Amino acid sequence: MNRKIWLLAGILGMVIFSLSSCVDLETKIELTPQGSGTLELVYVVSSALVQLGSTASPGVNLPLPIAEEDFRQTVASIPGLTLRSYQRKDEPDKSIIKALLAFSSLSEVNKLFGGKDPVISQAQEGTDRVVEITIASGTPGGLDPKTKELVNAFFSTYSLKFHLTLPQAVKRTSSPQSVVQGNTAQLSIPIVQALEQTAPLRWKIYW
Repeated sequence: MNRKIWLLAGILGMVIFSLSSCVDLETKIELTPQGSGTLELVYVVSSALVQLGSTASPGVNLPLPIAEEDFRQTVASIPGLTLRSYQRKDEPDKSIIKALLAFSSLSEVNKLFGGKDPVISQAQEGTDRVVEITIASGTPGGLDPKTKELVNAFFSTYSLKFHLTLPQAVKRTSSPQSVVQGNTAQLSIPIVQALEQTAPLRWKIYW
């Protein structure tokens, strides 16, 4: 999966196929002291995007799996990753999909999202442990005018939401927009802001 934006790969291509097929994404990660944990994905897709996924249109790469079978096939290809639960609620104009996965190491999360560079990593900085999440890899020179116009027109109300729960209390983060409560740090980034990054956008959480 192309990893230009974490959990949002391919979404610009989908605009071309269906301008109304917008996505709202929420990612929750709970990390244990051993480096294992759980990953919960919650996202909303329009009915038009669901139809494209169900018909398996040639040349159309959906940003995230919609069908349970797709989830299971992806997870089965990554040793150490398991799908604990999958739920899908269909409404007249959209579908709400929730998947809970378990991983034995962060490397499995990185394999899930693809790319040569990790989207999430853990390291030691002095006396602190730090988790770094790459939210957007950035587009050098910025988006071209036509793409930027599409992004602002169709993604202005959508966000990428991140929740990270650590084994110990969070000391600080790299973003002043973060909300910290005990062991959990949260961050919400508008999709437009993520897509318009010219340099990598990373979120660091210290504990």
